[in-house]
Amino acid sequence: MKQPEGEIITKIKNGLPKFDQEIHEKLLKDDWKELKEPKSLMGCVALSVPFMIVNFLIGMWIMEIIIVQNKHLLSYKNQRLSNL
Repeated sequence: MKQPEGEIITKIKNGLPKFDQEIHEKLLKDDWKELKEPKSLMGCVALSVPFMIVNFLIGMWIMEIIIVQNKHLLSYKNQRLSNL
């Protein structure tokens, strides 16, 4: 396939590469550690829920800090709107 001048072609591949036993053994020999992965989608969701809760709480804490620090701006805006 001839690429037109000045254009970029992007190739997208879906899926994971096939398992290669030789590469796997070589990596283990080189002190690579095998990841322990959940066996099912529901297992992944169950493991991610605590992280979602922690991230939500951190986000709420950050928003509270921002609102408390800018409370004077919000009250000024509300007073100005009530005077209209």
